[in-house]
Amino acid sequence: MDELLAALVKLPLHFAVSALAPAPLTDIRAMSRKRHALRLPLWAVVMLALLSGFALSCTPAPAPSTPEITAIPIDLAPPTGGAAPATPPDPLTEATPVAATPVTATASDLEDRWGIRMTFVGVTAGGGLVDVRFKVIDPSKAQPILGDPKNLPVLVSEDGVTIAGPSILTDARTKLRPGQMYFLLYSNPRGAIKSGSPVSVIVGGLRLDNVIAR
Repeated sequence: MDELLAALVKLPLHFAVSALAPAPLTDIRAMSRKRHALRLPLWAVVMLALLSGFALSCTPAPAPSTPEITAIPIDLAPPTGGAAPATPPDPLTEATPVAATPVTATASDLEDRWGIRMTFVGVTAGGGLVDVRFKVIDPSKAQPILGDPKNLPVLVSEDGVTIAGPSILTDARTKLRPGQMYFLLYSNPRGAIKSGSPVSVIVGGLRLDNVIAR
């Protein structure tokens, strides 16, 4: 290709120099015919070269190859051979402890079990309070009952009204002596307990019925 272009550049100069020298008319006509005869193949070669270069430049480049993607299998099945994760307990389905039903007992049962003897239940302060009195027979047995506010005696009126926890506490929870008398004062809402009516006294799971209020 470079040799062809060099020949094309040199060719016009050669014809120009030849044209300046005097020559016979017959030589000039022959030379003219020779020039025209040589020009057509050269232009044809130039056109072919240009068309060949243009065709090569227009040839599309090969498309880049797409990388191969390898699928990695994922095992979604749960593992075998191992223990299943523990399920947290549902608070709504948890068993709620139920308070034991008090057992009907006698005064002797109460004394043997808890070391106390009920001596008096009376309405006072114009019907607003209930005075409960008892004697400590065995301080070691009475301490779990009188030493914990949650275990203090509970009163139940004839109509089923429950009065839990005295409104006025005495020193009975800390200074227990054998043979000593102690008292607790309970509020009497709406006069639930009346003088002459039977009262039930619940002490540590034992229920002492038919205690007449004074």
